[in-house]
Amino acid sequence: MAFPISPGNRFHTPEFIIREKDGVFVVIDRDRANWICLNRSGMQIVQALPGKTVEEAASECAAAGILSSEEPEKHLRKFAADLARKEFLSTMPITGELVARAEILKPEKLHEVWIVTNFECNMACRHCYTYERVADDRRRVGKDALLAMMEECRRLGAEVFYLTGGEPLLREDLPDLIEGATRRSRAILFTNGTLVTPEWAEHFSRYRERLVVQVSLEGPDEESNSVLRGTGSFARAMEGIRYLLRAGLRVGVSSTPTPRTASRVPALTRLLAETSEGKHGVDYHHIIYVVHAGNAREGDTARLTATDLIDVVT
Repeated sequence: MAFPISPGNRFHTPEFIIREKDGVFVVIDRDRANWICLNRSGMQIVQALPGKTVEEAASECAAAGILSSEEPEKHLRKFAADLARKEFLSTMPITGELVARAEILKPEKLHEVWIVTNFECNMACRHCYTYERVADDRRRVGKDALLAMMEECRRLGAEVFYLTGGEPLLREDLPDLIEGATRRSRAILFTNGTLVTPEWAEHFSRYRERLVVQVSLEGPDEESNSVLRGTGSFARAMEGIRYLLRAGLRVGVSSTPTPRTASRVPALTRLLAETSEGKHGVDYHHIIYVVHAGNAREGDTARLTATDLIDVVT
């Protein structure tokens, strides 16, 4: 949604720090564990915005050569709207949680819906933020109720369903849920990858035009991955990824850096870039900020410094 900006409103940004590496500027809001990556011009614009109206900021940036002198206000409005969607800009003071989030986004319809298919899992990861439920909660919403909910969500505008757990592949009616989630919509299935078989991959391939399978990995080898996910998890997850790629599916990988694994995540990115089956390779590598909850409360699992995270994302 477009960010409502009027000429009389003055911009506010959260307090932030800036780190630069190889020409990429990481602007970090430490209070909200939020960050954006910008080039030099974008970084200079962000620094120029606080306290100014769009007209004032556009004029200043154009005079400094940061923005083109041709329609600078138009270009600034677009950039400001992107910053607002990233929760880095408001026309009201930002205190605590982002002020007036609903006013900024002006939601008119659903876009995406997250569905917890089940809580049980075949693993007990050290950084799992929902582990209490994973260990003890066996409740599930029934298949028919979930399919009906998806249909209602689509009528409200939903375009994407995220299917997560627990481990969704432990749910025996998952094929029906995948079929329902990809009916006039798209779906992203989260899995640890260790239960993916050629049969699962073949079934998922029926929906390859509308389905992404995202597999969790924490490092480029058994040693680094097992720190969080247990012995043998790396080989099984990589095998699952290859089954999915052979079936022609779009595959992504997510990682949650912790103090003991963060230094190995860039090597995982390089490994994934080199992983392919035929014409199909891993599509993306998504970095997730560790949450101080569940198993991550133990030891230093959630104590990742801003510097460590910057080294991962840059």
